[in-house]
Amino acid sequence: MLYSNDYAKDKEYRARKMREAENNRQARKAQSNSTSGFRWQPVPGRRVALALVLVALLLVSALVFPLVTRAQDAWDSGSREAFFDAMVAYRMGRYYFARGDYLRAIARYEEAIAGIPQEVYEVIPGYANLYWDMGEAQFMAGQYDAALVSYHRYLELATPEASAEARVYVQQLEQAMSNGTVSEVTLMSS
Repeated sequence: MLYSNDYAKDKEYRARKMREAENNRQARKAQSNSTSGFRWQPVPGRRVALALVLVALLLVSALVFPLVTRAQDAWDSGSREAFFDAMVAYRMGRYYFARGDYLRAIARYEEAIAGIPQEVYEVIPGYANLYWDMGEAQFMAGQYDAALVSYHRYLELATPEASAEARVYVQQLEQAMSNGTVSEVTLMSS
């Protein structure tokens, strides 16, 4: 059982212990500051040296930056990509297709296909996707006969890489065109 006298003693004991702990902490801090050996003091020469270093860096950057800018301006960004203009036209065709402007997409795909030599299509079957994408745009524009021609050209060029689904899709499109039910055929991505 605690009495009021015990409470007062406990409170006084805790306050004394807190003061002792604070005094010990301050003594340790003062001792570590005095024994560390390093104490930073501002030196007037440091400011001058820092200012000189900053001026030197500004001068170097002022001399080098125009050279870097001229080098970047001279670099042809398309020089590393094969058939750069054709690939730009292809990307623009994809953009117009995504926007639903199928006639512009077809024009860009035709430009891309014309920008790549036909021998390349036979050596690198991946470029045959240009024909498939053009066929999709032609299909969406209602040019079903032209779309079928593009799809067949894709299958011809991408023979080893053409999927079975693509072949079945082209057969279904041919059959729907002969039956007059083209509107029932849904678009398939390559």
